[in-house]
Amino acid sequence: MPGLIKCNSCGGTYPDKQHAGCDYFHACGPIPNPAYQPNPALPNFDLQQYIERPNKRDENLLPNPTPGLPPVMVNAGTGVTPV
Repeated sequence: MPGLIKCNSCGGTYPDKQHAGCDYFHACGPIPNPAYQPNPALPNFDLQQYIERPNKRDENLLPNPTPGLPPVMVNAGTGVTPV
């Protein structure tokens, strides 16, 4: 049975394995741009304007720059916590 993981960067909770047993690679989603929309109570607040989350976790893999070594994670963000 897959274990649950909590992303410390975005707070999302997800399984470490998909139902078919394949690995799951989490990537944090973007956040509303606070410079564009400083206050949701103001007129013209637009949730369609997003920026990348600071210290975003992206578990997708890239080739290792050192030949022969395993792939490396794009960015670990602030890590994960088992739940």
